Amino acid sequence: MRITQFFADDWERARAIRIRSLQDAPDAFGTTLEYSLTLSPTTWQERLASADAATFVAVVDNNDVGMAVGSKEQAIVIENPMKATLAMQKWPKTNQFELGGWRYLNAQTTDNSQSDLSVTAWQLKFLRSAKTAVLKFPSKRLPMGSNTFWGLLIRR
Repeated sequence: MRITQFFADDWERARAIRIRSLQDAPDAFGTTLEYSLTLSPTTWQERLASADAATFVAVVDNNDVGMAVGSKEQAIVIENPMKATLAMQKWPKTNQFELGGWRYLNAQTTDNSQSDLSVTAWQLKFLRSAKTAVLKFPSKRLPMGSNTFWGLLIRR
């Protein structure tokens, strides 16, 4: 599966997915099939060119299989957790192979210097999802975390 962003020139593909989705599941979007059929090509192009939202398509075997729209506000909501995740990855560790991993840190934690397998796995999933959603972050962070994940897994 490939995820790519739609732009104004992709309006016919976006319209086709919307129409097909509404025919299959009338509650799939906040509009009706009848309304979507009345929208002009210009309206579709303006929606896809909007600076306030981005439309993404999932493509499998050169077939458009799904669509999602994300607003600028949604992108801002993810920015702070991304910064926190990347900062926590840099917390000091005692073992060289644990650099790049994550750990729990709370009042019950007695050893703040070791990476934790489950925390590292979830943080990697978060970063992978962010990358799939085309969010920007330092790309070297995924391999760093992956190496730590496999090192922790082997050590168990």
